Amino acid sequence: YAYAKYELAHQCSGQKNFPITIVWLTSSGIDGFNYKNDPEKNKLFAQRFSYVNQLLIARMFSYKLSLQLSPTWIHRNMTQYKEMKNDLFAIGVGGRYKITNTFSINFEYYKTIGNEDISERNISFFDPISLGIDIQVSGHVFQIMITNASKMIESSFLTDTREDFFSKGIRIGFNISQVFTIKK
Repeated sequence: YAYAKYELAHQCSGQKNFPITIVWLTSSGIDGFNYKNDPEKNKLFAQRFSYVNQLLIARMFSYKLSLQLSPTWIHRNMTQYKEMKNDLFAIGVGGRYKITNTFSINFEYYKTIGNEDISERNISFFDPISLGIDIQVSGHVFQIMITNASKMIESSFLTDTREDFFSKGIRIGFNISQVFTIKK
């Protein structure tokens, strides 16, 4: 998995006033599943690549509240089943509300377009939903979340969430991030 981000515009006020931040995110990953319909395709390495492009459109409304809109396009060279589409679109919305300087609550929801259920295989797909908290402690950010997604990267969790958040499909996730400052 590799990704790159490029900031196209930055939210600012004053002499140069711009109401939102816009970031382009692009990534590429390698799928490890076995293609069910044609085992010969499993031998073709280039077929395993998937690509994601997102525009992250965010606004900080106040010190406490930030919201983001994320139009997303995913292309998979190969899908797990022939009934699945190679291209998928999604629109994400997410946000953070800071309770204190070191504690916030977060949410994220994606509406996927083009990921229809495969009824002949008895496979259903659901839109990914996440709720979580962030706790900042001396340079570390601890994240705890509940979600119906079983995978972490966009090309996987947007295309293969098979559990309903409002039913039996909740999972608990945990991340730790560390910020390193090379030059101030």
